[in-house]
Amino acid sequence: MQELEKVEVTVVQVPKYVRYTCPHCGEEVEVDFDDFFDDRISDYWPDWEGDTVICDECGAEFEIGSVEVD
Repeated sequence: MQELEKVEVTVVQVPKYVRYTCPHCGEEVEVDFDDFFDDRISDYWPDWEGDTVICDECGAEFEIGSVEVD
């Protein structure tokens, strides 16, 4: 029997939502990724650091410190 060639398979994940804890009201907020992404200054996640966000719960403004991909 002939040995089959092996290939690497990549599973591509599509972002669904962004989650953050507001430093003002303390609420853990989940926002649809597309809605959150539309407000960013860059299409590249690591460049979001320093961008500002308005909390969907309390309306306070804060800055993105870092981005973690889960």
